[in-house]
Amino acid sequence: MQPKLTFLSLLLVLFVGTCDRAHAASFLPLTPPANDNFADATVIVATPFTDWVTTADASQATQETGEPNCVSELSFWYTYTPTVSGSYRLAAEVVGTLEPLPDNDISLAVYRGDALVNLVELSCDNQNDGFGGGEVTFLNLEGGQRYNFRVALVNASNTMEVTTTSLEKENTLGWLGTVSDDWSDPANWTGNVVPTAEDVVIIDGTSANPCVIRSVNGVPYTARARNIFLSDRSLTIT
Repeated sequence: MQPKLTFLSLLLVLFVGTCDRAHAASFLPLTPPANDNFADATVIVATPFTDWVTTADASQATQETGEPNCVSELSFWYTYTPTVSGSYRLAAEVVGTLEPLPDNDISLAVYRGDALVNLVELSCDNQNDGFGGGEVTFLNLEGGQRYNFRVALVNASNTMEVTTTSLEKENTLGWLGTVSDDWSDPANWTGNVVPTAEDVVIIDGTSANPCVIRSVNGVPYTARARNIFLSDRSLTIT
């Protein structure tokens, strides 16, 4: 007489089978990210751009001979050559955790150059100012120039997380100053629009330097911008 398969024993069989499959999956071989080395950097063709690398794969990343080190060694690379100059937001952040922890700390570095031997460091950030211990930086990139982004983890002990790297072009407004030096006059800006807190402002050229008046007829005025880039210009606040 065969033993009767009860509902409880059926659940136990299913549970054990599930555990066996999960246990077997944990022994699948891990490999470094495809963009582990500088020569294999992921090419960013256009923005906005987002890429994902699992922490499990990042744990196998290496630091190759001659590679610059920005805090962390578990690194992988991206490269971008913008067609026109502009301001960009670059971020490397962890998805899958609710708070920054030492085991998901990220460093983010930016270099100019086309080979490891001639890289020029533009920035090296490890401030934990992004989500999940990540980094966010704003860049003013020159058209036709190659830029290289090095993302690295301090360690990768939590393999249930994913590292995202993103690059997007910021909305940019240029100061013209063709009418006056008044910041609040739309006619002094490209697009005939006064900058908001989401805009990047570029002040250059030979026009009059902008002036922000704190109040007009007793009414407070606030000038807003996400970032301001000055090129041989000045900004006056009165």
